[in-house]
Amino acid sequence: MSPDEAGETGGREEGRRARPSGWHRAACRACDMLVPGCGMLLSGRKGAGAVAVTAWGLALVAASGSVCVGGVHPLQAAVVAGVVLAALEVLLVLEPPGDRWSPGAALAGLVAFLALVAAGLAAGVGHFCSLAAVRDHCEFPGLLPGEVVLVRRIDPDRDPVRRGDLVSAETPGGPVIARVVGTSGDCLVFQGASVTRNNAVVPSTEVGTVLLPDDLGAPPGETRDLQVYEEELDSGKHPFFFRRGVVVANRSWDVPDGHLVLACDNRSTADALDSREVGTLPLDAVIGRPGPVVWSRDPVRGLRLDRLGAVWR
Repeated sequence: MSPDEAGETGGREEGRRARPSGWHRAACRACDMLVPGCGMLLSGRKGAGAVAVTAWGLALVAASGSVCVGGVHPLQAAVVAGVVLAALEVLLVLEPPGDRWSPGAALAGLVAFLALVAAGLAAGVGHFCSLAAVRDHCEFPGLLPGEVVLVRRIDPDRDPVRRGDLVSAETPGGPVIARVVGTSGDCLVFQGASVTRNNAVVPSTEVGTVLLPDDLGAPPGETRDLQVYEEELDSGKHPFFFRRGVVVANRSWDVPDGHLVLACDNRSTADALDSREVGTLPLDAVIGRPGPVVWSRDPVRGLRLDRLGAVWR
C-alpha cells in the first residue's frame, strides 16, 4: 500500500471514529436530559460537560437560596430554575457530542453534581433555613396537615420572640408550629376561646364563620361551625379559630423565666401538639419563623399548586 493510500485509509477510519453511532448519541442526549452535562461527559466532551454540570448545580443552589434567604416565592424560583435548565438543554443540543465512551467521566460528573448541590444546601440554605412538616390540625385552616413549610432559623437571644409571633419549635413530642401567647413571668389561663393574662382578658373579637372549600379533605369534626376570632397580642392582631359548641378543659400556666407558652391557632382541635400537651417550653426550643409552604399534596387529588408559596402569619 502506497503512503497516499495509507493516509487516505487512516483518514477514513478517523472520520468513522469522529461520527458516533446513533445509540451512542441517543444515550448521551438522554443523560443530558437527566442531568445537564453528564451526556457530554459520557461522550468524552469533558470541558463542556463540566461547565454544564457546574452551572446547573449552582442554579439549583441559587434558586433554593433565593427562597430561603431572599423570600422569593417558591414558584417564581422554580420558573427561573426551569428557564436555566431549558437554556442549558438547548445549548447542549447545539453542541455535538464527542466520539468516545467515558462512563467513568459521566459517573464522576454525577457525583460532583450531587456533592455540589448537597454542600451548597447544607452550608448555605441549611444554615439559614430548615423544613417543618405539618403533622396535625394545630394551625388548620391556615396550614394543612401534610404540608411542608420552610422555616427561617432565628436566634431568640438576638431576635427575641414576642407574644403573637408564629414560630416553629422542638417539643418532647416532636416539632410544632404554633403561636407564642405567653412569655417569662406571665400568668395565663385558657378558658374556651378566651385567654386571660396576668388577670386581664386578652382582647379578642369574633369575626364570623369560616367557609372552607370541599377539596381540603378535612374531617367534619374540624370544619363544622368553625368560627374565626381576631386576638390582639404584642406583635399585632392575629386570627385564631374555635368551633362553636366545643368544650375544652381549662388550662393555666405560670411561665418560668426563659420559657414561653405556645398555643395553636385552631384552639378547639384535639389533634394538636402545643403547650396544652407539653407544657411551657424553653426559649432555645424555638427553631425559627415559618415561611412559605413548599409542598402540599392532597391524598386524593394530588399536588395543590394553589397552596405552594402560601404563608400563614
